[in-house]
Amino acid sequence: FKKRINFLGVKIVFPYIEMGNINSTHLFGIDELFLFKFYEKNKKKYSKVCDIGANIGLHSIILSKLGYNVTSFEPDPKHASIARKNFKLNGCEVNLVNKAVSNKSGQSIFTRILGNTTGSFLGNKKTNAYGKLKKFKVKVENGKKIAGKFDLYKIDAEGSEIDILKCFKKVDLKKSDFVMEISTEKNAKELWNKF
Repeated sequence: FKKRINFLGVKIVFPYIEMGNINSTHLFGIDELFLFKFYEKNKKKYSKVCDIGANIGLHSIILSKLGYNVTSFEPDPKHASIARKNFKLNGCEVNLVNKAVSNKSGQSIFTRILGNTTGSFLGNKKTNAYGKLKKFKVKVENGKKIAGKFDLYKIDAEGSEIDILKCFKKVDLKKSDFVMEISTEKNAKELWNKF
């Protein structure tokens, strides 16, 4: 079914989608709600946003509806296809790139966690993947190509966050803001040391 939601002063249509043991209703968790409110409160501060790890498009839809110019990266072709449909359903003009973002260009192995496809990851970024897995190649964009081109970066890259941030020069970090999920303890330590 498709749920029409009045949210943060914008109307969105968001379908119920199963993603293994979780579904699209889980994308409205408390941590996500804080980010959505942040987007709403700062819509005059930022204009161009890069959504890395767009999943099925909820953040991109909300950002677009709030008036941001949005470019989204999603490596999983299944999620990218659903995101495209969700963008169309909501009348959103989002530049969707069906690639992962990391510290290199080319291709890499992507692991889809069938029991929770929102936790899927690039390369060997997680060692605690659980349940049934499906591995396949995806295209990868080097973070250097997008560094400094956006006012705000939302990064939910399931273990690749530090690889992406290492692509940004000091000047890029100073002129852009970042909101991100830190997916592993290793990344949390590296991020703390970097800043």
